Amino acid sequence: MKLACAWASTRRQSPANEPRVLLALLGVRGCVMSADAGFTQPSTAAALTQAGADYVLALKGRQRQLPPAAQLAFAPAPTVAT
Repeated sequence: MKLACAWASTRRQSPANEPRVLLALLGVRGCVMSADAGFTQPSTAAALTQAGADYVLALKGRQRQLPPAAQLAFAPAPTVAT
């Protein structure tokens, strides 16, 4: 198991692509990456997938559509009468 923590140490002009730049530096293929709710964006998930990583991203209540969607995705399947 490998564990890495990454902190910003270089000021950038635009923070728009920070996750992609960080992923390129870390080499995350085959890793499971976790991040706080600030990184829970479709673009971050796509960048992780394109880099060959799996991910665990946090959800918070202020992301109005995500928590209900996650609850629905993990809800028990309805029982079917036979």
